[in-house]
Amino acid sequence: MNEHTPGPWLRMGDIVAQDGTTIAIVSPRYDGDEWAANSMLIAAAPDLLEVCRRLAEVNVFSVESEVASIIMDAVTVVRKVQEVGK
Repeated sequence: MNEHTPGPWLRMGDIVAQDGTTIAIVSPRYDGDEWAANSMLIAAAPDLLEVCRRLAEVNVFSVESEVASIIMDAVTVVRKVQEVGK
C-alpha cells in the first residue's frame, strides 16, 4: 500500500502538510461554517486514521461488547484506507 502524506496536516485555506505540500484544495463555495468544518475534518484525517489503527490492534474479546463494536468499526475504516492504496 502506498502511504499517505504524513501528518499533521494544517488548515491554511487549503489543507497542507508540514512541508508545505498541498493535500487538498478546499473551495468555500457553500457557507463559511460548513467549509470550515469540512476543512478541519480533512486536516484531522491522519490523526483519525492513527486512532483507528491503534483501536484495530485491541483484542475485541477483552472489552465489553459496545466497545468491541466501536473497535470493529475502526477496523473497517483502516481496511477501507488500505484498499484505496492497492
